[in-house]
Amino acid sequence: GERALAMHARGLGTESPSMAVVVQPMVPADKAGIAVLLTESAEILIEATFGLGEPIISGAVEPDRYVIDASNARARSITIGRKQIVLPADTHGRHTFAPLDQQWARVLSDIELGQIGEVCSRVAASFSGAHEIEWVIDDLGIAILQARSVDTRHDDPVPSDHRLLTGIG
Repeated sequence: GERALAMHARGLGTESPSMAVVVQPMVPADKAGIAVLLTESAEILIEATFGLGEPIISGAVEPDRYVIDASNARARSITIGRKQIVLPADTHGRHTFAPLDQQWARVLSDIELGQIGEVCSRVAASFSGAHEIEWVIDDLGIAILQARSVDTRHDDPVPSDHRLLTGIG
């Protein structure tokens, strides 16, 4: 990068510039998902599934959807999705079929929703604007994998009576 080249030109570091590699451990997730801080509505949208979160990202499952109040982390709505497949951490990327009793089971308890809401509130306090947070729950508790800002503004809003699509992607 430019900074490394500039430092090298100033005589800082005698070796040739090299590439940085980030190595992260795999978190053996029991539950995983995404939380989106909706700043204009003071709500947090949480999607969750059992195992790793990749089936949510790829659209392979219909995750549970929770909308919680950002001020007190209490659920405003809960929609249980059908989670037919699961990606356990120990299967080396191979999806497995979820047991029938787990497919329609609620992923997150009220306590876990409150904990995720608290983590989201801390992210919101640290960074301004709406954020999407990828999280997991394992034996040690909740871990944040990443948080990135999202733009939720609509420059040309569509009137509600002209809505083209509704539903879950």
